[in-house]
Amino acid sequence: MMFFESPQRKILAGIAAATLVLGTAILAISPPGSSSDSHEHGADEHGHEESGGLPSHVAITPQAAKEAGVVTAVAAPAKIATTVTSMGSIVLDSTGHARVNARFTGLIREVRKSIGDRVAAGEALAAIESNESLQAYQVKSPIDGIVIARNKNVGEMTGPEPLFEVANLSRVWSELHIFPRDLTRVKSGQRVRLATPDGLVAGEGQIGALLPVAEASSQSVLARVALDNAAGLWRPGMAVRGDIVVSETDVPLAVRAEAIQTIDGKPVVFVMGKADFEVRPVLLGVSDGTWVEVQEGVYDGEVYAAQNSYLFKADIGKSAAEHEH
Repeated sequence: MMFFESPQRKILAGIAAATLVLGTAILAISPPGSSSDSHEHGADEHGHEESGGLPSHVAITPQAAKEAGVVTAVAAPAKIATTVTSMGSIVLDSTGHARVNARFTGLIREVRKSIGDRVAAGEALAAIESNESLQAYQVKSPIDGIVIARNKNVGEMTGPEPLFEVANLSRVWSELHIFPRDLTRVKSGQRVRLATPDGLVAGEGQIGALLPVAEASSQSVLARVALDNAAGLWRPGMAVRGDIVVSETDVPLAVRAEAIQTIDGKPVVFVMGKADFEVRPVLLGVSDGTWVEVQEGVYDGEVYAAQNSYLFKADIGKSAAEHEH
């Protein structure tokens, strides 16, 4: 006996077969455990986190960093200074400054040196014909130095004013203005860090003297700091900033201030490894602008990027832009 299927049974069988084919196709395209709508976030091959957090490494080798100008240093204990900041200027060291006059009134017959010329002690600067004897005599430099002023020319008569000024610029003074509020903390012998406003010239010295009188206009007292100027970088007339160290505190661990960079609002230090640099979030303590205490994140003896560490931050920013998706 033969039975014929109803139209309803045929429709249900067709739906079941179609569902089986579709399910098989989905399994072939998407293996178990995968998802077409999402994927796990983690560090990519460059060591950068894709979750929006801090990166763990910078894929720059120590050798490449060195060639790019990165300077490293060793994290270690340091002294954090408390400073008083004052402004001032570079002036001539009066012990190496000579105003040269003619011994006798007379006619200037010859001028041998001009502004900027170097002279040795005993070297002739000019020849003068005396009005009394009508004999020529030489005006000589009493010190080694550079001619910084020349006030007469050939054919003119000498007078009471100096013919020349000569200065030995191998040593100069910085005179800093100390105001009444700071006078009780500033003393002779204290160390001073000095720099021009643009920071291109910098050095250190000690307060040699606090002048005994105050300037009437500013009510400040001048602190005088002698500076070695063998390289000629300090020029009289330059403005300078002085950070006077009035006390120091020992901290167990510190890094250079320029080593600190900020990523996603968090301070970090780049610590050198064998193949690249680690990005270390740090907890900071006191700072004096040169050194920064590190309370967490870096360990004693570790090597870190002390100068030009901004290059690592730039690399992180570039890599993050390339991996946005």
